[in-house]
Amino acid sequence: DAKKHGIEIVPPCVNRSDAVFNTRDGKIYYAIGAVKGVGMAVAEHIVEARAGRPFRDLGDFASRVDARIINRRTLEALINAGAFDQLAPRREQAFAAIDAIVATAQRTNANAADGIMDMFAAEEPEPIKLSQSVTNWLPAERLAREHSAIGFHLSGHPLDQYATLFERLRVTPYADFEH
Repeated sequence: DAKKHGIEIVPPCVNRSDAVFNTRDGKIYYAIGAVKGVGMAVAEHIVEARAGRPFRDLGDFASRVDARIINRRTLEALINAGAFDQLAPRREQAFAAIDAIVATAQRTNANAADGIMDMFAAEEPEPIKLSQSVTNWLPAERLAREHSAIGFHLSGHPLDQYATLFERLRVTPYADFEH
């Protein structure tokens, strides 16, 4: 319906989305809290940790969130939904870095709880190294993961890869019949 009415739905994003659905500039911003397996407490924590200052990368995200609130399953759901697409070039790379994200968050939280400040640490958190050798997800797998996290396909559709074939066969899309 949104597409039919020319309204853009902005995918979930840890830097742009709020805990709940929001509208700005004629766009609907998908809620972090609406991603399956995330929940409102986690979504509100991410928005609070962001505090008007976007996360620069996965290391910055990991150093600003509470590891007791954000866990592996939550990260998997957010990555599958595309919420880290601004912070990592490919979802597969972010997915492969989950253990490093969790470890960084736990280390940062433990140090803060113990009152430890690393005098050798840079002012900026250390970026998490993204593996370049991670196997790319096939488009169908990426969309299936997105569907499992959001409940529908937002960044594409499984039939998109057949668009040229449909044109050659002169298949008429259902949307054309609605007019």
